[in-house]
Amino acid sequence: MYSGDLGLHIFFLVSGFLVTFSMERSGDIRQFLYSRALRIYPGLIVFVLLGAGVVGPLFTSVSLDEYFGSQDLRAFVRTNATASGYYPYLPGLFADSRFPNTLAGTLWTLWVEVRLYLLVALFGALGLLGKRGVAIGAILALAALCIAFPTYAPLLGGDPHNVRLAAFFAAGALLYLLRHHVPMRLDVLMLLVLFAWLSRHRPEYDLYFGVLIIYGSLLFAFSRKLTLPRGLDDYSFGIYLYGWPIQQLLFELVPGIGPYRMALLSIPLSIVAGALSWHLVEKRALQLRKRLGKRREVAAAEVASPSTSMPVP
Repeated sequence: MYSGDLGLHIFFLVSGFLVTFSMERSGDIRQFLYSRALRIYPGLIVFVLLGAGVVGPLFTSVSLDEYFGSQDLRAFVRTNATASGYYPYLPGLFADSRFPNTLAGTLWTLWVEVRLYLLVALFGALGLLGKRGVAIGAILALAALCIAFPTYAPLLGGDPHNVRLAAFFAAGALLYLLRHHVPMRLDVLMLLVLFAWLSRHRPEYDLYFGVLIIYGSLLFAFSRKLTLPRGLDDYSFGIYLYGWPIQQLLFELVPGIGPYRMALLSIPLSIVAGALSWHLVEKRALQLRKRLGKRREVAAAEVASPSTSMPVP
């Protein structure tokens, strides 16, 4: 399995667990969707505008008149800024690259993630998350239908790759709903490692390996014994957004760059870009959510409490 695929599977698995938890905890569809939108769209919109308005004009091989009049430019901004689909192309960019005209090659996973958020919100609106048995049955039925008939999964664009990611998201959601019944123990993980190793040349290897990845990811992600230092900021979304264009720019600016040099340069640059995105855009958007939440609490308290300005009879 390609390491990039493995990372995506783990991401969607953990996302399914956490997003289902977030929906159940909030208990309010509007608050859930508002929180999800503030987590994604501010950073995404800034990325799209920087790509289309700065990187594109600086590195395009076509004239600026042709660039700004291009249908590709409008489709890039409209589609990606709304996460309504996948359109990574800008006119005249990176012509000699392995992926010509492509600035945002990783965004194909984001619109899948957004649609899965909407599906979780639908489950919450229908009250299914409060009915564990019904929710589990519905998730399993939907997953089975999508796997059996991937081209008839309109929410996922009918793409088998998207269906695979959705299956890992569903596995994470199921593990959240069954969290009190699934033992998270190191000896169980070791047993799964053994089964995967023994079946490495057999047809059932993919099944055992998939179960191992699912179980191991959640065991380490939510282990109480393995804790990260406090105060670490979340640069992951910015790294996800800017990592691909940084590699494309390095390929353009550093002739003959090899894989090791690419990694040596692109990893720290992506972390810096992720840090800037977090501190300048994403963190401020999340702080706005907290401030608005406090204002709503104050307003609700004022409505619920008698006004101190009214005369006492």
